[in-house]
Amino acid sequence: MATEREPDNATADLLQPNPAANQRELPTPGQILRATRIQGGYDRDEAARAANLGVSIVMALEADDFATLGLPVYARGYYRRYAKVIRCDADAVLSAYERMTDNPSPVPQIAQRPSIPYGRSSSLQRYLPVLALIVVGLVVAYLFISAADKNATEPAPERDNDRLARSGDAQESTPGSIKPTLAPLPDPRRMVEVDMQAALQNEGSASSDIASQSGTAARETSDPASLQRNVPRVPPNRLEIMTGPQAAWIEVLDALGEKLAYRVVNPGETLVLDGDPPYSINLGMAHTLTVRYGGQLMNLQPITDSASRARGTIAANGELLPR
Repeated sequence: MATEREPDNATADLLQPNPAANQRELPTPGQILRATRIQGGYDRDEAARAANLGVSIVMALEADDFATLGLPVYARGYYRRYAKVIRCDADAVLSAYERMTDNPSPVPQIAQRPSIPYGRSSSLQRYLPVLALIVVGLVVAYLFISAADKNATEPAPERDNDRLARSGDAQESTPGSIKPTLAPLPDPRRMVEVDMQAALQNEGSASSDIASQSGTAARETSDPASLQRNVPRVPPNRLEIMTGPQAAWIEVLDALGEKLAYRVVNPGETLVLDGDPPYSINLGMAHTLTVRYGGQLMNLQPITDSASRARGTIAANGELLPR
């Protein structure tokens, strides 16, 4: 690799700090990385390609531009990857980063289960089975008593013969009562004829309604203009990026080099970008993203590396090219 310049005395001092120096004179993570790269003779662009990082990210690492690096979890990953390529002490770099940003590395806390002496249990634990049996017995007894009380309070069902006999006695005992006369039954043949005529009329009206509706639907589906009106049109240069259940870093530049997106996108958020293609994309957590260009779904797998980072160019005709 080509070298920028030979390390001077200041660079050597950064690589070997004085223990007696105070907190303000300690080197920053960017100074440690840059001094190590220059002393090792590494070119910045070649080191960025070897670490599979963008040149802008490498410049931000060496310039201590923490805002460009994004969340601390992404920044720590960038520092470790870049330090490994240029053979730098990653722990020293991360310590300097945490000292400057007050973002210590999370340490998982494992909750310890309280220990119980073997062979010893509380009196409540010994009597729990007995208490459970007592409660179940009380519930069963309550249900049995409630069912018995309900059966005792409900009157016995009256039989049909007794009810008819009682009603006949009441009618005969009433003075001056008139026995009801039975009206003649209608002719069943007449009812059948009337029902058949009504059914034929209803069937004819229903079939005509179905035929009219089917004809209207056929005319609407055969009209291509109506189909085009119903389908929403998407601009051919529109780029849509939707995140999944995880946050992702998204960087999109148009043909003029203008940054349409350069930030961390929250889970479930959708970016709608309209610019001048071709688009240069740099996407983190690419396996969780859904990308559409002009309404067409894009396959990011050919340009995605093992770290789930997709880097490429979307041409004006929708072709996806690696970068």
